[in-house]
Amino acid sequence: MMRTIFMTIPDWFAARNILQTDAFKMMRSRGDLRIVIFGPFAGGRSCLEDLPGVKGENVFFEDQARYMPDLPERVLRKMQELIVFNVNYVENIWFRDMYLMRSNLFLFSAQEVAKKVLGKKRWLLGPLDSLDWRLAWAKHPRYIEPFRRYRPDLVFSTNMLRHTDWKLVQTARRLGVPVVSMVANWDHLTKGLLPPSDFVIAWSEFNRRELMTYYGYRPEQIAIVGIPHQDYFVRVNPAEAREKVRRELGVREGEKLVLYTTARFIYYEPEIVEILCRAVREGRIRFPVHVHVRVHPEDRYERYRHIEEEYRDFVTFEGGGKTLVPRVYSVKAQTEVDVRGRMWLPDEGDMIHYAELLYAAGVAVNIASSVTLDAVALDKPTVNIAFDGYVERPFIVSTRRYFHTTHYKTVARSGGVRIARSPDELVEFVNMYLENPALDREGRRRIVEESGGPLDGKCGERIARAVLGFLEKCAQGRASS
Repeated sequence: MMRTIFMTIPDWFAARNILQTDAFKMMRSRGDLRIVIFGPFAGGRSCLEDLPGVKGENVFFEDQARYMPDLPERVLRKMQELIVFNVNYVENIWFRDMYLMRSNLFLFSAQEVAKKVLGKKRWLLGPLDSLDWRLAWAKHPRYIEPFRRYRPDLVFSTNMLRHTDWKLVQTARRLGVPVVSMVANWDHLTKGLLPPSDFVIAWSEFNRRELMTYYGYRPEQIAIVGIPHQDYFVRVNPAEAREKVRRELGVREGEKLVLYTTARFIYYEPEIVEILCRAVREGRIRFPVHVHVRVHPEDRYERYRHIEEEYRDFVTFEGGGKTLVPRVYSVKAQTEVDVRGRMWLPDEGDMIHYAELLYAAGVAVNIASSVTLDAVALDKPTVNIAFDGYVERPFIVSTRRYFHTTHYKTVARSGGVRIARSPDELVEFVNMYLENPALDREGRRRIVEESGGPLDGKCGERIARAVLGFLEKCAQGRASS
């Protein structure tokens, strides 16, 4: 019997976690399964269908941007979020609120009034969701049409922070279609509200506790699968990766590789990179090193160009528009035909290259990034940055705040990373780790146990088995009813 799954792939998180792992390969190989992918379109065609291994006779594409919620829908979702996080104190939300207070006092004040009115009334969640649906009556034909055309047996939402995912999930629940949601990144459960789902796929034991504490899920409603993109780590030969990367980057004999990965867009991060490079040139890093900077897809290489020109004898850069196509992530931008085709979609080569960089690194440096999870999974010494370049900024816009967030404070307390609170400490910790790579190994192991998962190359397989297993369970339930 042919069954149909709606699968959302709204951005690069989902493309990396699903399309570039065995999760999609296993599902697509099922002859009795039809997969309808909801993702960004450009020029009337899907941005995803040119990715290797995505097309298939049982794979269809729909433009997810057609399901963009309007302002009333987004406001009502925000009200539900305020209730959930009023019930449970979450540092990430507090930081976001404080930033809003600095940037838009009117919106912050309106939000605070809404918090007082809504309070901790969980019973309001259902009525607010119903009101949301009623107010969107003019859009109902658009939302419902693909459900009538394909008659899906399951909706698989791969990034619950996307508003487009929210509306598809809401429509599914209104029509009685089961929903599986997936945590797209380790910090997402405390960045925004997870839409109500029947089953959730999460990365780690840390995510499981969040789902049970903040959202009330039962253990049997949660599958822990690990970190999807780390499946590529076991496909790389460490010795060959180190040799290849050193050759491609021009790392000289006897030099150690320091890998710096930038954040999304921290306006003073070029200063931090420059501080590290100056320390190398002045000899305060006691070992010969080559610094390689991997610029985040949402960052821009142009901000660092002057650093590469000044220190090109031992510094190289990649990403951020330098070696990859420009990226566009916002859902709003993805609805515009002229830019949607430029979003970054990592392919297998990107993932292999990232794994090779980590294997080649002697020390990984970043600002409280998920790269920390990847580095410690490979037992790489990691230094986190907790200072603001040349000038100390107010706490709410400082790198210091990241180490108090809900998801990262467990890493900060693990003893598995060194947190540099000044340029001098950055130099000290890099020197320590280059001299003794085994330092803090036990702490790195604790981070993996708490916030990571098994490094066995089978995360994608576990995702597929969780989705297909729940699909089969729902089919059996319908057959017996």
